[in-house]
Amino acid sequence: NSGEGSSSHVSFYRDLYASFRSNHPGFLVAANHGGAPPEDLTDSMDGGADIAIIFESALSTWDPSTVSSDKSCIDQLDEQGQGAFVAGPWCPYVPNWAGIEPIRALALSEAKNIE
Repeated sequence: NSGEGSSSHVSFYRDLYASFRSNHPGFLVAANHGGAPPEDLTDSMDGGADIAIIFESALSTWDPSTVSSDKSCIDQLDEQGQGAFVAGPWCPYVPNWAGIEPIRALALSEAKNIE
């Protein structure tokens, strides 16, 4: 599941990040997990990555109105009964369905103007 990771998986990446940091002081660790990273790898002060690349896609994925002014985030969702997030990084996810809430809450608590 997105946002979860086995202890051996988390330990492996923390060790990898620590090795990189010791060999390259002053560099940032950027991780691309291919989806929502395990929560235990999102805090750089606790051995996680400095930057987690979570969202990769075309602009229209994040704002369908860039393709057609009558389109919105809900138009691209398989499950529309839960509503939709506004245009932006959460647009392609179904609220209360896709498991993105822990990562979204963390991002919203750490960032400004993300939604």
